[in-house]
Amino acid sequence: MPLFRFHRGSLADSLATTVIVKNEEELMKFIFDSHMAWNTLLKIDDIKIEINPYPTSEDNFDSRIGWYTHIVCQKQPEPYIGVIGFLSEKLDK
Repeated sequence: MPLFRFHRGSLADSLATTVIVKNEEELMKFIFDSHMAWNTLLKIDDIKIEINPYPTSEDNFDSRIGWYTHIVCQKQPEPYIGVIGFLSEKLDK
């Protein structure tokens, strides 16, 4: 089952936020509820993310934690563009 963790200053801080997510829809709901629901102007459908192997598809295994790491970046809406967090493996839509 894929794991998601928010981007934080240290690996330990980041891992402390780890949750299980089943698919992209569940990931989006978790991200929205955790960080964006306070903004009454945003709807969950306004948020667009991109998920890619990190750092590359040939070298995305992190032996420290045993993850085939995928980076989750928010692409829209502005000004929230940037790294949101990381997944432990590729996520089903």
